[in-house]
Amino acid sequence: MLFFIAINSLYANNEIKIDYQNPQKPQVSVAISDKVLKNIVDEYLVLDKAKAQKILNVKMIADGKQAKHFLSGVLHIRLSPTKPQLVFTPTNHLNPEFSWVATHKTDTKTIDKKFHALPLVVPYTTPKVQEFYPKETKIPMNTKFFTYVFSVPMQRDPKMDNFIKVYEGDKEIMRGEKRPKWNADGTRLSIIIHPSGLLHGGKNPSHGKQPAFYDGKSYKITLNDKLKDIYGRKIEPYSYSFTATKRDMTKPCITKKDIKIPTKETMQPLVLRFSEPMDYWMMTRNIKLDHLGSWRTDDDGTQWQFVPTKRWHKKTYNVDMSYFVTDLADWKLDTENSCIDKFSF
Repeated sequence: MLFFIAINSLYANNEIKIDYQNPQKPQVSVAISDKVLKNIVDEYLVLDKAKAQKILNVKMIADGKQAKHFLSGVLHIRLSPTKPQLVFTPTNHLNPEFSWVATHKTDTKTIDKKFHALPLVVPYTTPKVQEFYPKETKIPMNTKFFTYVFSVPMQRDPKMDNFIKVYEGDKEIMRGEKRPKWNADGTRLSIIIHPSGLLHGGKNPSHGKQPAFYDGKSYKITLNDKLKDIYGRKIEPYSYSFTATKRDMTKPCITKKDIKIPTKETMQPLVLRFSEPMDYWMMTRNIKLDHLGSWRTDDDGTQWQFVPTKRWHKKTYNVDMSYFVTDLADWKLDTENSCIDKFSF
C-alpha cells in the first residue's frame, strides 16, 4: 500500500489505541518511531505486510482461547502532527459478542490489549453530503479530485459505478474509470480523474491523449441512494454540475504577505491565502504542522484556515507545504517569484 512518509525525530510510545468511530470496525493503532517506519517499507514506499504484522496484529478470542490466525484487515500508515502511526482496520464488521486482542511487539517487550466491537447505535444525524469540493461551477478541464464530505461514516463500497455517475450532457461517461480514495473513517471520499485524460474514453490506449473533460462543455456528477452509511441507511442523492474551462497550466503561489499568523497562547486560526483554488484532499492530508486542529476553506478554495483544538504554545511552529500540496489541476506550489512552500512562526 502506498503512503506518504513523515519524518520526525520523536520516538513512539507503546500504547495501543482503539478508535470506535465505526463501532463494529474499530481501528487499532500504535505510534511508531522513524527507525521502525523505515524498516517496514521498501524503496518504493510500499508497506511490507509481513513485517508490519510482526509489529501490530489482531486475533479473536473465543472460549478463552486466542485464535491462531490473524484477523483479516488492512494495515496502513497514518500521518499525525507528531509521529506516524501503524493502523489496523478490520475488513469485515466484528461481532460484539466476541473478544479481540491486539498485540504490539517492540524490541524490548510485547504489549496486548483486549477489546470488543460495539453494537451499532443509530444516530439522529441522517446520511447526506455535507460538503463537496470544488465548489465553483466553472473549473479547469484538468481538475483531478472531486471530494465528498459526509455527515456520518459511510460503507466504503469499492464499486463506484453503482452509486456515482458522471455525465457529459445526457451521456454517461467514465464507467469503470473512477478511482476512489476513502479516508480511514469513511466520512470523506475523493474521486480521482487522471489529469492527462487517460481515464476518458475507456480502456482503449488510443484514447490516452484525450482530456478527461473538454473546454466549454457541461458535466454533472451524481451520487444516488445506493450508497449506504455504516448503519445501513441510504444516503440522500446529491448532484454537482459544472462547466469545464481551459486547462490550468499555472502553479499556485503563496507569499509571506498572504499568511496571517495567530497570536501565541490564543485559539486564533492560522490563515493562508493562495493565488488560486487548492485541492481539498491534498490540502487536508499533506500539510505538515505540529499542532492539533483541522483545515477549513472558503467557497472557492483560495483561503484556508487551520483551526486549532488547543491554544498555540510559545514556541516555533514549522509549516511544510512542499509534500503533495496541490491546486485543483495537481500542480504543486511554485517556489519562484517570492512564492514559498515552507515557513515558520
